[in-house]
Amino acid sequence: MSITKINVVKEKEVKQSSFEVLNNFMVRSPLLSLDFFHKQLSNPQLNNLNLDDTLLFFKNIVENNKEIKEAIAVSSMSLLQSIQQITPDSKLKNKRNVVKGIFRYLNRISTRTTPFGLSASVGMGRFSTCNTSENYASLKKYVQVDMEWATNLIKLLESDLSIVRQLKVKLNQGIMINGSRVKLNYSTDSVNDKQGEQNYVSTSINYNEVVEQVFEHSKEDIQFDDLLHKIYSTHSDVDIEIIERFIYELVKQEFLVTELRCSNEDTDTLKHILGILSEKNNIHVIGAELHDIYMNIKEYESATLGEGLSLYMDITEKMKQIVQVKNPLKVDLISLNNDYYIEETRRKDIEEIVELLCKFTAWNGNISNNDLKEYHSRFLGKYGLDREVPILELLDKELGLGAPNGYQYPPQNEGNIEQSFGLGHVDRVFLDKITECYLTNEMELSITDQDIETLKSQVVEKIALPDSLDVYFFRNVGNDKQYEFILGPNPYSTGAGTTLGRFINYLNDSDREFWREIAKKEQELHPNSILAEVLPTPINNRNLNVCQIGERRSHQINITNNLHTRNNINLNDIVIGATHESLFIKSLSMGKEIIPLASHMLNPSLCPNIYRFLIEIGQQKTGNNYPYIFSNITNLGISFIPRITYKKFVLAPARWNIKTYSFKECKNEEEFYKHFKVFREKFNIPKLVFLVHFDNRILLDLENKIHLNDLFKETKKIKDNSCISLEESLYTESTDINHSQDCKEFVFSLVNRKKSIIKDDENIEFSKKLPIISDKERMEYPFENWIFVKLYCVNDRQEEMLGQYLYQFIKENNWYENFFFMRFKDPEFHIRIRFKANTEILIHEGLPIIIKWINTLKELGIINRVTFDTYDPEIERYGGVIAMEKAEKIFYLDSLISLELIRKKRFENFSVSKDILAFINVNHYMKFFKSDLTKQIEWLDKRIEYKEFLKEFRENRDEYLNYFKKFVVEDTSLLTVDESQLINLLIIRENALAEYVEYIKLLEQQGILYSNIDNILDSLIHLHLNRLIGINREYETKVLTLYRHAVHNFNFQYTI
Repeated sequence: MSITKINVVKEKEVKQSSFEVLNNFMVRSPLLSLDFFHKQLSNPQLNNLNLDDTLLFFKNIVENNKEIKEAIAVSSMSLLQSIQQITPDSKLKNKRNVVKGIFRYLNRISTRTTPFGLSASVGMGRFSTCNTSENYASLKKYVQVDMEWATNLIKLLESDLSIVRQLKVKLNQGIMINGSRVKLNYSTDSVNDKQGEQNYVSTSINYNEVVEQVFEHSKEDIQFDDLLHKIYSTHSDVDIEIIERFIYELVKQEFLVTELRCSNEDTDTLKHILGILSEKNNIHVIGAELHDIYMNIKEYESATLGEGLSLYMDITEKMKQIVQVKNPLKVDLISLNNDYYIEETRRKDIEEIVELLCKFTAWNGNISNNDLKEYHSRFLGKYGLDREVPILELLDKELGLGAPNGYQYPPQNEGNIEQSFGLGHVDRVFLDKITECYLTNEMELSITDQDIETLKSQVVEKIALPDSLDVYFFRNVGNDKQYEFILGPNPYSTGAGTTLGRFINYLNDSDREFWREIAKKEQELHPNSILAEVLPTPINNRNLNVCQIGERRSHQINITNNLHTRNNINLNDIVIGATHESLFIKSLSMGKEIIPLASHMLNPSLCPNIYRFLIEIGQQKTGNNYPYIFSNITNLGISFIPRITYKKFVLAPARWNIKTYSFKECKNEEEFYKHFKVFREKFNIPKLVFLVHFDNRILLDLENKIHLNDLFKETKKIKDNSCISLEESLYTESTDINHSQDCKEFVFSLVNRKKSIIKDDENIEFSKKLPIISDKERMEYPFENWIFVKLYCVNDRQEEMLGQYLYQFIKENNWYENFFFMRFKDPEFHIRIRFKANTEILIHEGLPIIIKWINTLKELGIINRVTFDTYDPEIERYGGVIAMEKAEKIFYLDSLISLELIRKKRFENFSVSKDILAFINVNHYMKFFKSDLTKQIEWLDKRIEYKEFLKEFRENRDEYLNYFKKFVVEDTSLLTVDESQLINLLIIRENALAEYVEYIKLLEQQGILYSNIDNILDSLIHLHLNRLIGINREYETKVLTLYRHAVHNFNFQYTI
């Protein structure tokens, strides 16, 4: 086998990895060994058997092995029943289906490590100075009721009013009140499956006096009967039965939740339900049955593997008689007393490869949540900086933005564009090397320590490595010992310990403590924030099975709220805000940033929007450069991808893709054997491969007809523009008769040693506990106090529009108290103008004049569209309600100055350049906020890279410093006529600026300033440059940077 190597310079010194591999790791093993696969499923005798003999061969394996039989029953009772019922006289199709079913299931339980019922076990291992790989596991079953069954059981119990009367109830925190209606964010009945299609149905009711009283009394848990009598005491004129039915209806619609509903942190759901029922006087008629089922479950749990089949079938039958679901029990297999040890020296190797793969991702262009990025932009467009919006209001389509594009519960697809993901730099480098391998018939692409620099596109100064993660590796048990570890096909999960989460309650105390210590390490990376566990309510209740975790973090966010929470952060306490870079989550009551996380592997897209939104923002805060996994390349469907390796690691096994047309002409299995033999020889495909289609993987022996038959059937299912893949297996048949060959997957948990570069937002004063400003205080509807008009202007005529037509309009009219303008894109360019006056003047005087002026602009071809809108001022951004009024006065005066300067530049050949105008206006704002030049530099250094634009500054240094002397030192003897006019213009806003700065400093001292003064200065300068220059963030950065250079240079010459 020849190898392609990429050559670059070796690093001179070895640095400590950014990651620490923790001492404990998870070990996942199939129920049976690889020897079973080689001896039974890969048995050469199968090539000589007809269908009936093959059926008998496989059926005997199942019938003669009680462990296999029980494992099949737990995973697929229908398959076991088919096996028991099938005979040689059965239909040909049925016999083939049973053979395929047994073959695939036996294949799974001997080759796949993914936990599923009894097909694979979970255990723990540790790093040690020794290596023991021949421990024989003691396996134990752990059994719980399936969460779909449990949820339906709770609904069944809640359908009995006599039971509900004795229960405690509590207000579901996922409610949203909007005027006379109250909407429920999510209920277990929100999604209906009809003919395979999911329909989302929202629940809302009238918000009247009685509903308000019920909600008020049930903010904390309360007995149903106590709540009933509290409402009756204020409405005694209404029959108490009517009030009871009304409150009961709120329970059925889940506006109120009962104490039967348990937390995801509860370790035994049926025990919880039985405990609640036993506390009540009248136990439900099925209470005794449930108790018997619980005791039977405990008996089955203690039964030796292979000895519990009849008991399992008896239990599930009883459970289905109460609540009908497909699989009423959840069974997991845990490996006990089996500490699998790996040499301590391997930790450093794992740390190195994981960090390298994460850097590959950074060099390739990062993992980016584009929908969330687009949502962040929309948030800034609607709310701006410093405004914090209640999360339920924000995600409501009618009141806020709704959810990000692509969210499904409820659906949010407005403007959702199919995103194309192009190849990044690392993708392209590997693709080039893969092409070379293909052309030169090389089977392996090896990356060495001298190669890594080749893969860097450019220096990435800040790589946002994850706070923590789990990474999956297989230990190579084949004969080729050159490689020790093989990276898993789905090689990581976000957050260390998340893979372990669903099994943690089955493990011993030390392993549970290890799991909790990971969370403490994560919290240490964010000392100023609270890492909170989000407890989900998935759309499919069966998915709750992967969410049953133990207590792990100091705080939790429960989406629907129940009566069994601890340190819960209520949804009505959560607000969303934004910096220029990202969204953030804050608790109003605690005055702290919240970083929501999950300790399990439930896909957030399978949950209500609010859960997904919380989790995805949390993931943004904890690093996004997870390990590179070659998926962009494998998804291209290239005919052949060589094995890709680094040191002792196989990063991607060799892969061959079979297309729609590859075996299209093969009409039967015999023809396929012949054509595939040629195909295999042509591409040098080994004997053992995994058949891969999306997440499905099955090990095949390409020299065995049973396996080839399976492959042939799969080739017939390939859809156009799709493919299936054959991926090399490094498993080989053991030649050591004394050594049992086991397939094991290791899940290593890694935590970042260094403080994340995605720092907690230090510039945001989370500790402030200021009240949310209501829409009533905020919104200015048309003609109440303001007219807000958007003039969609031809882009290349905007200076003409402002410097001539708006300037002239302002000069000729005085009916308004003040006005201001700004430039905007949404995405079309337009000019936003707001006029303030009392309602009578706005309607009877202002509006007719504006309409006449608009018609003139339309005839001149200056504008092509006009809209009138509601004025939603950025009150928080400028300090508060009163501070906003003072800020609007500055906007007014600044607009007058800007229009005058635009007119002078366009029509009067004004001698002061655009750059200098921007430069001087920045200084004018600066001196009112920060008269000390050193403070100015400190402020600027937080916003710009001070090494930028040095060449341009040096080329014009004398000019900048000359203007600095004129306008900072105020040496008026050096002023030209135009410069004197500029100074006179700046004087216009000085009193308003001084008054505003004094006022917001007073608010700051009192702790009631909604923003911070540095950010307010930033906003005022940004808005001024928007008016004067236009929409150009890069130019703003340039102006601030040049000004910073001038301040730095000037500070050595003058003391102000």
